[in-house]
Amino acid sequence: MKIGLFTKCFLEPTHLAIAQVLRGLPEHRFHVFAKAYDQVPGFAVPNATAVADLSREACSLALAADCDLIHAIYDGHVAFDAFQLSEQLRRPFLL
Repeated sequence: MKIGLFTKCFLEPTHLAIAQVLRGLPEHRFHVFAKAYDQVPGFAVPNATAVADLSREACSLALAADCDLIHAIYDGHVAFDAFQLSEQLRRPFLL
């Protein structure tokens, strides 16, 4: 499954649990849409790929169209934007 993951910053120091969950799902690909994509030492997530900057809305929409599911880490307006995108693409949304 291809999952579009939306967040302001991937990964922040507080995202240890998120990194562990993503690594525990190696059969799924996470395409990360974020303003910042930083791999914190010890947080490596081999099945996550930075594919777009959130500021490039048209690019994000085109890339997310290939995703089976839209998922947002609650980061205020980023989550609302991801939900609206899921509605446009008619894809399931997970917060």
